[in-house]
Amino acid sequence: MAIQEIVVPFTAIALGKRVEVVNAAPATNAAWGVDLIVKSGKKQFPISASSVELCEPFPEGHLYLAALLVWHSKM
Repeated sequence: MAIQEIVVPFTAIALGKRVEVVNAAPATNAAWGVDLIVKSGKKQFPISASSVELCEPFPEGHLYLAALLVWHSKM
């Protein structure tokens, strides 16, 4: 549900660098995780949502993503 609710694109920090999040998808390496597809320059790559820091203004639907990450961290 978090994937459906988050509105892209939005700005975030990934690996210490400002990036644009252009999409979200179910994680490829975790049963209930979310990967965010980020764009840096001309390249796009997936990164775990738990590794990304959201920047203000927060994107619409960010609370769904935050709730999923908290729930996933308890598993």
